[in-house]
Amino acid sequence: MLSECLRAELAGEGIGVSAVCPGFVNTGIARATRYVGVSGEEQERLRGNADRLYRLRDVSPDRIAEAVLRAVQENRAVVPVAAEARIGSALRRISPAPCG
Repeated sequence: MLSECLRAELAGEGIGVSAVCPGFVNTGIARATRYVGVSGEEQERLRGNADRLYRLRDVSPDRIAEAVLRAVQENRAVVPVAAEARIGSALRRISPAPCG
């Protein structure tokens, strides 16, 4: 909503605002995550599981960068990239939040 408001306010100044929704991106974030309250062994297991899931998604940072570039070039308001972001965007369109 912040992006939408900024987009509307700045449009008259020739400034575009895009909300990029990447979804799960295959980076080192899963391997660097700290799980509080679990043993070291459990933490490594959780990190390994998360890392495998991110790698399965196979959405690269380059793919996100390409989406950002496309968003700027086309002045797109919302840019869902990975499948889960596209699904979330579609659900938001068919079932918007009630106002008030």
